[in-house]
Amino acid sequence: MKLERKIFLFYALFIIALIVLLGSIVRHYFFSYNKQKTITTMQTTALQSSKQLEELTHSMEFITDYILSDSNTLSAMDTMENIDSSTKSGFEFKETARMNIKLHLYTACIMKNFYKVSYFDNQKDLITSEFKLPLKKNPVVEPSTIPWLKTAKSKFGEPVIGGAYKDPWVRDEESVMVFGLGRAMPGKGYLEVQQTITSLDNIFSFQNTDINAVAFDQDNNVLYSNYPDLIKDQFLPYFSQLTEKKPSFSLVDEKNDIIAGNYSAQTGIRVFLIQKLETDTPEIQQMDAIILLIALLILLASLIYIFIIAKKLSLPIKDLQRQIETTDLKNLKNNTNIETENDEIKAVSKAFTKLMEQLDEAIHKQKDMSLLYLQAQLNSLQAQINPHFLNNVLDVISCRGFDDDDEEICTICDNLAAMMQYSINAKCHKATLKEEFDNYEHYQYLLKIRYKEKLEIITNIDNRLLDQEVPRFLIQPIVENCISHGYENYSGPMKILLTGTIQNGWWNITVTDNGLGFTQSILDSLNKNMELIQQKLFVRHENIELSSGEIGIVNTYARMLLFYGSETVVKFTLENVQGHGAKVTFGAKFKEGKVE
Repeated sequence: MKLERKIFLFYALFIIALIVLLGSIVRHYFFSYNKQKTITTMQTTALQSSKQLEELTHSMEFITDYILSDSNTLSAMDTMENIDSSTKSGFEFKETARMNIKLHLYTACIMKNFYKVSYFDNQKDLITSEFKLPLKKNPVVEPSTIPWLKTAKSKFGEPVIGGAYKDPWVRDEESVMVFGLGRAMPGKGYLEVQQTITSLDNIFSFQNTDINAVAFDQDNNVLYSNYPDLIKDQFLPYFSQLTEKKPSFSLVDEKNDIIAGNYSAQTGIRVFLIQKLETDTPEIQQMDAIILLIALLILLASLIYIFIIAKKLSLPIKDLQRQIETTDLKNLKNNTNIETENDEIKAVSKAFTKLMEQLDEAIHKQKDMSLLYLQAQLNSLQAQINPHFLNNVLDVISCRGFDDDDEEICTICDNLAAMMQYSINAKCHKATLKEEFDNYEHYQYLLKIRYKEKLEIITNIDNRLLDQEVPRFLIQPIVENCISHGYENYSGPMKILLTGTIQNGWWNITVTDNGLGFTQSILDSLNKNMELIQQKLFVRHENIELSSGEIGIVNTYARMLLFYGSETVVKFTLENVQGHGAKVTFGAKFKEGKVE
């Protein structure tokens, strides 16, 4: 595919993805805004509905206050409750009291528009303001049928709002659903102001017909509901969220319904408004159309712009391609000349010209390099001959010592020859710990010859370590470092302890001396260099240069990292021994079984 098309397709897809992403974000924001706006509106509406209920119940309470404020009415209620009507005088007293109460009830209902105001007592007496209603003859009303009655008895005269119930005093065929505000007056009976449930439709009629309403009294009885298939239990979890301290709440339930609630501390009524959270409202549809139109316009403008830019970028690249294709060995020194305003293309053109010049120079130098290569081969062959020559010389010295009956010279030569043979074995850069310890034994012998009784070397090795593979010259450089630096300007007895153990799946070799130990500056420098080696190998992935003659602590650590390939399977620590001396511990993950 041509570069021009690649640029066009890449940026076209990028712009399309960007437009889709931004469009989704804008739509999500608008949906969230619309959702929050709906929740806020429902909270406000629930509060207004609760206030209207408070006004209605306040007017109902006012009627009871007005009736009970009259002393004659209170006296009449006392008579109705406590006088026996079975005697003639008692009947006359009760009839007089009944007329007084009825007159006062009629007067109260003229002042306010209610369904009816009723007085009843425990002797089954009923007096109501609506004389036109077809009342039951000798009605027997169970207290459980009047929702407010039980609570009112415990309130001792305070007004109580009751939930919806069917009027028990009217004949069944004429009875309607009502709710009431009642008072229980000890020794005087009960007073109730009733309103029809349909009168609440004005309060719970909303401009948005998708909103349903449910109201509960202080005893959690249903006061009003236009919610289809109402199940009271589904609202029980929300009752605890509406209290006097927290009179309102809102949420979106698992059915994607918005529920807004309000609690009236004055009436104890909880109002819930429910509306389905719509994801495809006319407002959202309109916003989708606007987003789509804007996206198409942006996409069209972007595609035209990308096409022009891609065309402009590809022309100088095609020119450069033609010049590269016509370049050969005869015109390497010719300069490429690209007419473009693009700095990057100019830089590529200059880089290509420079590359051609370097290639031309490299071709001319190739002959000289061939000669140098031949010389390097000769030097390599000579380097292989020299160690064998030295080994032969040691054999001559050993034979001369044997002729002179000097076994010590023979042993020295044998040990030195063994070490040299170990060092020039270039076929393999790895060895087993057994081979390392054997080489260390030769080195240890030479050290004892040099320092005699002044040097004490103790070796304690777990034989299970001997088959572990390690890089060559792992142990000798550490011990040599102890001799060279640990006992510099030190006249006391020299003691070196070499231990090899297996702990927690790791093999560990520890070299401890009783010399001067590490100074703090040297210890910091060594740790810093070891960390730098680790960073170069495993973080920055840079090459490290290790001289063949530098086989000290840092070099040994680097060779272990290179050998095992990860810092997570290599252990290497430096520390001072308490009192005097230094300790170097190194190791790796223990491999079970004999290493081939």
